[in-house]
Amino acid sequence: MQLISQGYRGLRLVFKLNGDWMLTVSVVAGALALGAWIAGS
Repeated sequence: MQLISQGYRGLRLVFKLNGDWMLTVSVVAGALALGAWIAGS
């Protein structure tokens, strides 16, 4: 759970620094897919 919260803070930081919503959306989608894969394994 700690890893997820750290990743969430990292994504927010990337979004603030970058502002590139396409990149942010793709990163979030990848993180969700990874989280679903971990939860399912």
